[in-house]
Amino acid sequence: MKEMNARHKEISSALPVDLDSLPRLHGFRLRGMQMTRLETFIDAAFAFAISMLVIAAQQIPDNIQTLLSAFKNVPTFVCSIAVLGIFWRGHWLWSRRYGLEDGVSILISWAMIVTILIFIYPLKAIFGAMWYFLSSGQLGPAVLASHHRITGENDFCNLRARLDCYFR
Repeated sequence: MKEMNARHKEISSALPVDLDSLPRLHGFRLRGMQMTRLETFIDAAFAFAISMLVIAAQQIPDNIQTLLSAFKNVPTFVCSIAVLGIFWRGHWLWSRRYGLEDGVSILISWAMIVTILIFIYPLKAIFGAMWYFLSSGQLGPAVLASHHRITGENDFCNLRARLDCYFR
């Protein structure tokens, strides 16, 4: 029989003795129901990313006009949250099924969090531009609407210039 290396021993040390006693979900044996420290941190990072989206609104509406203007960004917010939810659900399912706490798994989890926190504002910018163009300026960020009023352009050829305001 082949002897286990250090990495295999680290992984197997987290497994329960009686694997058949573990709960099952859609044919997968779950590693247990308790959350690990890594999972808790990942959940907190996703909550922080959502908070960054909320804070990005920059101001609290003080009259009906700014409130109605703020509602134009709701589809952008919902789409951004949906993408974050897809990544969160994928990580949650992976953690439930495998529950790995080895170095490679931790590195992959950290890389996912760093990527999400870096790309949260470009994600919002992309969805904002998408809703602006799909709704002919009725939805999406006011910055794009003001650019359209100034230039009169409503095509996709100069999209980078339109989105440049997000990355200054």
